[in-house]
Amino acid sequence: MRNPLWMFLLLAMFALGATYVVSPLLAAMKLRHAIATGDRNTVQRMIEWDSFRASLRRTIARNAELLPAATQAGRAVRPTLWQRVRSLFGHSMLDRFIETYITPEGLTKLYRAKERRHTEPDKPAFVQAGVSFEQIRQQWRRVKRAEFLSPFAFVLELEDRHLPDRRIQSLFTLSNVGLTGFEWKLTKVELGNSAEQGRLGRRDAL
Repeated sequence: MRNPLWMFLLLAMFALGATYVVSPLLAAMKLRHAIATGDRNTVQRMIEWDSFRASLRRTIARNAELLPAATQAGRAVRPTLWQRVRSLFGHSMLDRFIETYITPEGLTKLYRAKERRHTEPDKPAFVQAGVSFEQIRQQWRRVKRAEFLSPFAFVLELEDRHLPDRRIQSLFTLSNVGLTGFEWKLTKVELGNSAEQGRLGRRDAL
């Protein structure tokens, strides 16, 4: 007869392994839900802002479709005195867009504005409720790539919900968050059409 203790340990190890494998996907859904519902503290905590902003700026700057929209949004922002001074030294409208909208509050505004553009008038633009099984199912259908680059780095590539030809590649890294343990954080992002987009790889995780 098998030793019950060994059976318990094997089941515990399997459960821990399964939890680890799905944890970055759950983190991505948690972050998306936090952005959609305006959970500022969660968004602030789950993004490595310097590297995220830098990667997003690069991908927008080389995208012929996204750059004009971001530049126009930057022009619409009322500049601060410091932004006016910086503009004299080459600070662009794209930089102003990044500074204004790539923040916990700004990401929520961008998300809701995008939902309103693609939502029928008689339907809600965004959902305030928790993550449902249907949302998980729909999210899984959009996954084009889900790959561990290392035990501490994970790439997730999704199809844009409203623009099927656009891909969103996100790099998540497992970070120490102090007494609360470890958490997956969004570190880099790359946007582009499926035929043009590069691939986030191991060098991006370094």
